[in-house]
Amino acid sequence: MVDAARKHGRMVQVGIHHRSEPDIREIATIVRSGRIGKVREVKCWMWENPVKEPTPPQDPPQGLDWDRWLGPAPKAPYHPERVHFNFRWCRDYAGGFMTDWGVHMLNVVTFAMDIDHKGPESVEAKGVFAPKNLYDFPMEMEARWEFKDPDFSLSWIQPSKGGDVIPGQNYGMTFYGEAGELRTMFGGYKFYKDGKEAELPAGGKAVDVPSSPGHFPNWIQSMRTRKLPLADVEVGHRTTSICQLGNIALFAGAGKRLLWDWKAERFPKDPEASKLLAREYRAPYLPR
Repeated sequence: MVDAARKHGRMVQVGIHHRSEPDIREIATIVRSGRIGKVREVKCWMWENPVKEPTPPQDPPQGLDWDRWLGPAPKAPYHPERVHFNFRWCRDYAGGFMTDWGVHMLNVVTFAMDIDHKGPESVEAKGVFAPKNLYDFPMEMEARWEFKDPDFSLSWIQPSKGGDVIPGQNYGMTFYGEAGELRTMFGGYKFYKDGKEAELPAGGKAVDVPSSPGHFPNWIQSMRTRKLPLADVEVGHRTTSICQLGNIALFAGAGKRLLWDWKAERFPKDPEASKLLAREYRAPYLPR
């Protein structure tokens, strides 16, 4: 999609709309300006993936073309708890909360850390699976990515553990700077020092963090000016890739550190993990 957009000079925007919001731009400005010092670690916390007791499949309802709903995914019997909203927890169709909320949360991190056009150097993940579950993803999951230039680690912790969260907030992204912790969410942030809420340090260097008149207006603006939108297709690709890498690491060998060549988009030392970068398409829904 990125190659096609560049080849034909198209303005393609993706739905990581939070970066068009003023509070997220403010968070990115704080981090990039150095007000909390160098950031060496970022943690994202999230609640558990759902667990559903397995029940027998059913006949699809009238009006639903089940084969077309499945598309290129493997043939499977219809189940009312696996379609529409709940497809998120089925590995054949989606990636659990790692891709559902993760793409939005990690996008705040890539925006704030100014790494929109690169990827991690390595990834590892592990999870705790329910003994019986209609869905494929673990109840609990942890993933960790390492980045270079800037050098920092990024973690996904599901559900949240420890005290480095906003009290009463069941999701968020914490930036660990030399001066303290910037604990963020969609809609705001709080600064903590030594485990206590504190006043955000003043100062910092001047930085140019792009603004947006709003997600859809920014897209229309980009078509008129031919300047890439804030949520350009490559930005979406890079952010989504981080999430996909977390799930690949989980299923390719829990707890094993996988080296990632983000330019070639391959695991140079793990061909089995590289096989999970794509999947077979079910006929007749084949790629052209």
